[in-house]
Amino acid sequence: MKKAIIILLILLPFLFIISIIGSAYQLLFANTPVSNKSVCEYEGNTETKDKELEKLRENVENRLSNKSMTNAVLGIYKVEKLDKIDDIITKINELHEWAVKNDRTLTGYEYIQAYKYGTKYLKWLKNQELSVSLTVNRQYMKEVLKESNNEYAFYIHVMSFINDNCITVTDGLPLKKPYTITGWFPNYGKDGSGEKHNGIDIGVPIGTPIYAIADGEVIQTWNKCNPDGGKIGNMCGSRGTGNFVLYQMKQEGSTYYVYAMHMEKVEVNAGDTIVKGQRIGTSGNSGNSTGPHLHTEIRNTDSSSYTDENIMNPCEFIEGFCIEKEVE
Repeated sequence: MKKAIIILLILLPFLFIISIIGSAYQLLFANTPVSNKSVCEYEGNTETKDKELEKLRENVENRLSNKSMTNAVLGIYKVEKLDKIDDIITKINELHEWAVKNDRTLTGYEYIQAYKYGTKYLKWLKNQELSVSLTVNRQYMKEVLKESNNEYAFYIHVMSFINDNCITVTDGLPLKKPYTITGWFPNYGKDGSGEKHNGIDIGVPIGTPIYAIADGEVIQTWNKCNPDGGKIGNMCGSRGTGNFVLYQMKQEGSTYYVYAMHMEKVEVNAGDTIVKGQRIGTSGNSGNSTGPHLHTEIRNTDSSSYTDENIMNPCEFIEGFCIEKEVE
């Protein structure tokens, strides 16, 4: 017994040191923790920015069996572009009645998807022991409906009118227009002059929302740099990228890697599935940066050692990206 106590006392300092080293490693070098939580969350009673839509709110709320579905009805009405809201209310009430009868508590997402596909979708979810997500929705479309799996989930379309963190109408652009390009590809100058430049820089104020240009999966993020600490030689992040998001996307059978660099704040995590137009963070002035801007870079490899052949021209890759004035 005494020997065991003595051994334990000898080992305790070593265990403490190992613990400290492990914590330091996690703080300094580990990737952002994997999380599948979406930033596009259902908010049942949040007012929309659509004044015409808001005029219907009280009427809709008073007629719903489940009043927390008011936003779902308003969003569906906006997306479906219907003349009357009555049919939507009736259908949502029928779904609520079905849920009560079958002892099911449905989420807002489930109500919205079931409006699109009916109770057969809800039964399928239950049989598969799944909850609504973009991946699950695509699985249903592909396996059950035999439809294209390249469309957005209907619930994301609907909630984009309710929640700014959902898909917004950016047409696959990383920023809303108008904006000014401050650094071109493959050199900083638009006329080809200046130093070599592997992406496109857009000068925008710190805190400007940044969006995903396509559906994809977040590979890596960094969120520990001073959001307004940019200066020449500041190598915070990955070789001076500052706070960044790297995500993988597929196009015409090929895989590409998109970098959003020098950010203020990253709002997604490694492992997240993201969708075109989803907000992924805000622009900043972090890392090796001379002022607030977003640097967008696209490669056909995620390797840190790359050649000119691996770098894509964002102007050619993202339609309309390098047309600076706002499209009317």
